[in-house]
Amino acid sequence: MLNFKHFIEKLSLVFENQSIQIPDSESRLASVFLLFEEKKEDFFIILLKRSLQVQFHGGEICLPGGTFESTDRDLLTTAFREVEEEIGVPKNKIGQISTLDFEDTRTGFTIKPFVGLLEDNVELTIDGTEIVDILSISINDLIKGSNLRTLWFLDVDQNLYSKPAFILDGEVAWGATANIIVNFFNKIGYKINQDG
Repeated sequence: MLNFKHFIEKLSLVFENQSIQIPDSESRLASVFLLFEEKKEDFFIILLKRSLQVQFHGGEICLPGGTFESTDRDLLTTAFREVEEEIGVPKNKIGQISTLDFEDTRTGFTIKPFVGLLEDNVELTIDGTEIVDILSISINDLIKGSNLRTLWFLDVDQNLYSKPAFILDGEVAWGATANIIVNFFNKIGYKINQDG
């Protein structure tokens, strides 16, 4: 298995020298955390299932995070605030912070993904309003590619294009969530194999 802790630590060293700019954008700004949790000699990505009652992306599998608010100092503040609201994790329990490139969605959001490592034995508690379940995917399982699928779409000009998706616990993580996960692996120089 890859030494993920090493990659996350390396990315966080690069991040220490970066400022987090809020881009000029016509899109709604948001940020998410690609959170890793170490358990039983493996790492797991934390994913959430959104309530059907939320305004955007109801019922979908997502990364912890949400929309930028005017009271947020920057997009990292947004990500920390949302993680605490959604799963009860305060920012002092997330270490090795780094960032990935912005992700634009088909629904008009520009998302800034952050990468973080949860401290050992952090209890995750869903808010029950926006979030109804917590799922996780093992890095070992992800690397094997058995959870990876390809979804096909038509764009407005009727051109066919593909996007990644992951199957876990009978749910499908797709769209920006799947793209961010794939982009993380690309950034550390690792391609997820597709068996499924």
